[in-house]
Amino acid sequence: MSMLNINTRTNSDMPAYHKALLEIRAAQAELKKYESIMTPYERHTINESIQSKVAANRDLVYNGVKGAWLNFISGYKDAVKRYLQAEQNEINSWDSGKLGTEMHTFQMRLNQAIGMEDKGALAGNTQNINQVKAMYQEAMNSGDRYKQRAAAEVIRGVNTKNMQRDQVVEIRLMARNAEEQLKTLRTSDALQKAAAEANQAQKELFEQREGIKAVAETMGEPVDQVFQAGDYAKLTKMLQVDSGTREVKLYGLDAPEVTGISFAADFDHDLVVGGNNG
Repeated sequence: MSMLNINTRTNSDMPAYHKALLEIRAAQAELKKYESIMTPYERHTINESIQSKVAANRDLVYNGVKGAWLNFISGYKDAVKRYLQAEQNEINSWDSGKLGTEMHTFQMRLNQAIGMEDKGALAGNTQNINQVKAMYQEAMNSGDRYKQRAAAEVIRGVNTKNMQRDQVVEIRLMARNAEEQLKTLRTSDALQKAAAEANQAQKELFEQREGIKAVAETMGEPVDQVFQAGDYAKLTKMLQVDSGTREVKLYGLDAPEVTGISFAADFDHDLVVGGNNG
């Protein structure tokens, strides 16, 4: 169960603020269910009772929600740090000198096969392109990850400017394969695990933000999509998505992005963790 989403049942392990929320929510649901058959006096009396509960628990609920929200944010930050560390570990697993040597060797062989090194062309015959394909496949079948990565890195950077159309097609097919090979070569189990955990943490963070909005509604302080004012609105604004880059951004409660007025409606977000930028 989400700590910030309102459930319909209580249990002994539930924090006090969450129990208070559920009691208020249950009372509101009861009023909504039977208000059509109540007298005006009954509706007024019950509504007053609910508002009294809301007022009595306002600080308890807000502080509890705020604390839980900050914990979720902290957990997300930790997950991202683990991902970035796993990514750096993958980068560090390569001997740059050895990789550079293998890339230079493959590039020299490629230049010889191309035959027109200064123009970056394949000399206009099928034999040359077949030789390049054979060289690339030889590296992929070598079982040596340095040779494999070197070939893939070089092939995806081949200049096709002066090549014939059919040769360009062949090179692009190899380049596409090279991209896939690089994804495999550059992805470790640890990196995949860290990326999955960071993505899951991010997904949960956005779910918790929706939970805060539900709490705000229950406490009579709904989060307006345009003029986002109020304590709960500020909590939700700590998590934002850049409209241009789609990058997830986190802010402190005192940041201008949180304390100011936002005229931008909320929007869907894309997960940004995954892949390798090294």
